[in-house]
Amino acid sequence: MKARQTDGNIVTYPQLPSTWNGKKGHYINFRNVDKKTLESEGFYDVVQPTYNPQTQNIGGIEWDSKKKVFTRKVTDIDFSATYEVTEEKDGKIVKTGEVKNTYDVNEKKSQLIEVLKSKANKLLASTDWQVVRKAERDIAIDDDVKTKRAEILAEYDKKKKEVNAKKKYESLLSYDTTFFSVKLD
Repeated sequence: MKARQTDGNIVTYPQLPSTWNGKKGHYINFRNVDKKTLESEGFYDVVQPTYNPQTQNIGGIEWDSKKKVFTRKVTDIDFSATYEVTEEKDGKIVKTGEVKNTYDVNEKKSQLIEVLKSKANKLLASTDWQVVRKAERDIAIDDDVKTKRAEILAEYDKKKKEVNAKKKYESLLSYDTTFFSVKLD
């Protein structure tokens, strides 16, 4: 992809025009001209920066004069950002004086723990009938099922402890909630 600045605006070209009326005349097969000619007409590469969408934002296209390319600015998300709580009173929005974190660590922990619970419950679901049978009719749970259920619950407890030990929002964003691969018969 190429771009060029025209009248203060950056115009992108997913594909170069086949012809071009430029500063040095009319070009036929403009798509096939060399890099030097393209640059003399203001066409430069558009470089997509690498970034982590969980912890960074990508801005609009801009000119990088040092590298002589168009690119997008990458900025880190401010995970310490706060906002002031507002409420409606007498038809007007007023500030309450309460300040909250935009990125609430405890809320994110709760969300992750809910995901872990859901995954554990899905893994346990196929053998729940044996637990119910034991409770209702005092028929023993198969030993292999007891072992598998204990492993699942231990994995849940371990992962819950890991989540609760995290202090930074960005570390919670990248936390892997995958349980080990378990096949219950």
